[in-house]
Amino acid sequence: MAFRNKALALLRLRPDVIIIPECEAPDLLRNSHDDSMTLVSGPRLRLDSQHCAWVGKNSKKGLAVFAFGEYSLRPFPFDLSNGPIWCLPVHVQRNGMDAFDLMAVWSFYGVDARNRNANPVTHGLEDFASFFDAKHLVVAGDFNAPLDFAEKGPGGFQATNSVLEGRGLVNAYQAFTGEPLGQPAHATFYFRHAKNRPFHIDHIYVPRGWTSGMTVATGDYDTWVTEHRSDHVPVIVDIEQEAFT
Repeated sequence: MAFRNKALALLRLRPDVIIIPECEAPDLLRNSHDDSMTLVSGPRLRLDSQHCAWVGKNSKKGLAVFAFGEYSLRPFPFDLSNGPIWCLPVHVQRNGMDAFDLMAVWSFYGVDARNRNANPVTHGLEDFASFFDAKHLVVAGDFNAPLDFAEKGPGGFQATNSVLEGRGLVNAYQAFTGEPLGQPAHATFYFRHAKNRPFHIDHIYVPRGWTSGMTVATGDYDTWVTEHRSDHVPVIVDIEQEAFT
């Protein structure tokens, strides 16, 4: 939460596109926007509809996507307020041309009856399937899945991973590191900010064909958690632009 207090740290990573769960609505950010959210040189946080998309029922705690530089966003042509509010689909454009489709996620169990027994990521894929480019789809964000990959129930991460792989996607972190999907060496989340309670629950799934030249990194505990910027650290994926042009 309170993204306005952490935006500058993320801007220093010089991102093209960022996904922020638990983010304030654009109007709240707009009212608090000042120089603390802008680098002197480099990416600038823009809150217009071409560079900021947001969904949620709590104006202080929704799901946001921001685009920077030559990247922009083109919303899908339907009302998201009646859909799975923890899935935010957008077209990502580069220099005004569609580059790829993105389904940002903040999986939140118990929001409705469906989400009590299965990960909301799979519901988002079902609900928006006809709008996605099958060859250029990215699914990314906080999956909040059961933390044991061996969990085999309909809501377990193993089932979610199988659905995503069935769409031709791969987990970027696992593809880059070669680590077993259920045994990551690096955490993305520290429960209650505790260093001795690490979990890996934030994921970026990309098309299999994008992995050539791809690099993946995770933020470190001291920079992001010790400073109480978040109980999560960033997952940073760099893709060769030729992959989707």
